[in-house]
Parts: sequence; structure tokens; C-alpha cells
Amino acid sequence: LAPRFLGGAGRWRDSGMAGSPSAQHPRALVGAPHDDLVDALLVELAALDPQVVVTYDEAGTYGHPDHRRVHEVCAAAVARYTDKTGHPIKVYESVTQRSALEAGLAAAAGRVPPGWRMPGPGELPSYPDDEITAAIDVRDVLDRKVAALAAHATQVTVAPSQTEYALSNNILAPVGPVEHYRRVDAGASPAHHETDLFEGV
Repeated sequence: LAPRFLGGAGRWRDSGMAGSPSAQHPRALVGAPHDDLVDALLVELAALDPQVVVTYDEAGTYGHPDHRRVHEVCAAAVARYTDKTGHPIKVYESVTQRSALEAGLAAAAGRVPPGWRMPGPGELPSYPDDEITAAIDVRDVLDRKVAALAAHATQVTVAPSQTEYALSNNILAPVGPVEHYRRVDAGASPAHHETDLFEGV
């Protein structure tokens, strides 16, 4: 499938981190009116009628303003769409499981690339294991995940080991072989742990 761009290609652009000059650009996503973004996403929901939507958590994973905006807009648009159509949508937030983060950091402790540093306590956001409702094993495509991270060369650096990466702050983060999610729609059950986001649809 060809990529789809919210509002059409070029309507909005990456805002960069808070305080960066790019956030002041007239097309920066973070400065777009909330209702315009919701309306644009509603167009996509109507076109695709999805069974599953994956979004960011409230913190935007690591605080990126656009990620936080996507969280807000997605929540509003999905609520309006399901109210209007009656079509249920499974909604997941992509997050980091705490025990997986701790294991990844422990494994990386002896191979921190020059100029990088290990994160301080709580510096990398994560969620308690009992809040994780889905875990997807991506070992079979882990090389593609690493390549995708490396393709964001202006924002991400992948370590020579290919098992860690860092953003522009040079704080080491593990590249996990399992992706973790929190299901947040009305049908979510914290006691039920999924291995397929399309389970039951």
C-alpha cells in the first residue's frame, strides 16, 4: 500500500522537539488547530474503517510534541468515529514494558558506544508489566526494525551491535525483540494478554 499522509502530503510537517526552531514553522503539526487535525483523521478513518488503531501514549513515548498531539487527536477522532458509526475499534498505545527495558539495559551495560551514556533511573519512560496488554514478537523481522531506525539518520543512531540505539541526546536505549502495547478502548481487559493485535476481529 502507498503511504497516506494526514491532510495530504505536505500539509503538516515534523515540529521537532519542544523549543526547537522547527516548532515555529507555520506547517508544524504542533501548531495546527486541534479540530483541523481531528477532521483530517476522521477522513482517514472513514476511508479505511479500521478494526485496529495503534497510537502513542499520553507522554508521546519520549515527550515529542507531535507524538503527544497524535495521542490527543487520535483519541478524539476515534471516539467521534465510533459514536457515529457504531463500529468498535481496538485501540493500542505503543509503550515500553519495564522489565524488558531493564533487561535490555543490563545486557547493554558493557557495550556503550563512545559519546553515549546509560540512562539514569526513570529517564527512559516505561510501564509496569501488569499494565501491558499485548506483546508482539518481532524477532523474525528484527533486522527490518533496526533498518527502519537507522533510516531516521537525523534523529536516531543505531549502535554497531544493532541491539541499541540513541536519539540526539545520546542516551542509550535497547532495541527490543518484542513490541509492547496497552489496549485502551472500551473493550480492553487488563487481565487478558494478547499476542496478536487483531485477535478477535
